[in-house]
Amino acid sequence: MTASVAPAALAAALLCAGCSSAPPKQALLTGHHGGMLPGMVLPESATATKLDHPPGYTGYQNQVLPDGHILQSELFDGVVVQQTWFSSVGLPERMVVYEAGAVPKELNEYGPDGKLQRHTLLFSGTRQPERIEVYAAGGTRIANFTTFWPNGNRHILSESDVPGPNGPMNRVREWYADGNQKLLKQTAVIRDFSGVAVSELLQDRQTEWDENGRVLYDEMFDNGRLVGNYVSGALSAAH
Repeated sequence: MTASVAPAALAAALLCAGCSSAPPKQALLTGHHGGMLPGMVLPESATATKLDHPPGYTGYQNQVLPDGHILQSELFDGVVVQQTWFSSVGLPERMVVYEAGAVPKELNEYGPDGKLQRHTLLFSGTRQPERIEVYAAGGTRIANFTTFWPNGNRHILSESDVPGPNGPMNRVREWYADGNQKLLKQTAVIRDFSGVAVSELLQDRQTEWDENGRVLYDEMFDNGRLVGNYVSGALSAAH
């Protein structure tokens, strides 16, 4: 989960802890043909799917820690499925989402301003990262992400706005499971007047290797135009 938690939402959760929004029990009336007469209510089993939370949902528990921080735990059937640590002023600092057996499966880390800085997804049942996302200032855009093979080796590293000779570039690098490099792809980012990226063009060196480390292609581009091929380490003009 990546959404930050506003102080107002936290305050509301604290005030409502232990409160129940369930309607008071009413006597059921019985019709002869399955119809609902005025004043009749459906049994709880029939209304379960209309509730705000699924059956078994327990709710939130809040604990004020000795240092003034707040630990908020979300429970399902009495089992903790998520925990969020808040600062003393109500800003989120860290969030952990659990799978069965209280094993962490996701981790969010927030900056001093309460904005998301880093999101980590773990391989199921392990503490091995499967994907790590690093967010740009403001916590709404991924600046770069890394995915991993189950053996811990990097799989893909994708970076945005990497400084290049003609301006910022997007760069993607990929590796085989044994750690050998597979791909290097770089693109120039074309933006409109408001700074929104509208397209990308191949820029600078583009390379791909096979599983044995043999170069499959190695080319140089300038704003989408092929300007040369690397042959035996030498750059030759493209025809």
